[in-house]
Amino acid sequence: MAKHTEPAVGRLWTVNITTDRDPERRTMTLRCSVPGCRPDPVPLPTPTAARTAAAGHLAAHGHAAGPPPPGSGCRCGKEGCAWHAWTVPGCRGEAVGQVILHTGAGRLWRLAELCGHCAASIPDARELRPLNTGGATGAHLRGGCWAGWSSGGADRPQAG
Repeated sequence: MAKHTEPAVGRLWTVNITTDRDPERRTMTLRCSVPGCRPDPVPLPTPTAARTAAAGHLAAHGHAAGPPPPGSGCRCGKEGCAWHAWTVPGCRGEAVGQVILHTGAGRLWRLAELCGHCAASIPDARELRPLNTGGATGAHLRGGCWAGWSSGGADRPQAG
């Protein structure tokens, strides 16, 4: 008798932005879901700095892990497609890319392996692109990821 196995679920990494308990300091720090991972203990003075650091930290994990393994299932679909509007019909099943997304308040950030349909259905989700390793001079990294990780790549340095 053949044994039925469920496809592997896409991987998920999370980073929480926490506020320092000391009201005088008003700084934020990152808490990563990866056991043993401790993001740089640098106090982040503004919400913008904390969000940039969270996205960069997740991008570093994604680049280190590599693309989704063949046959991996969509993580959003596993969660009942709760990460996007219920009016958008279901998941396509197989994870095809890694996507950085966050909650509306911006305190919880995720890097998840999703199908293309779910990724396109989540507001403000950004696909994690591969690092530019072609030996180009002048390429720069921000927080472990290519500076143009967000939509459009507007921060990419000009050639020449």
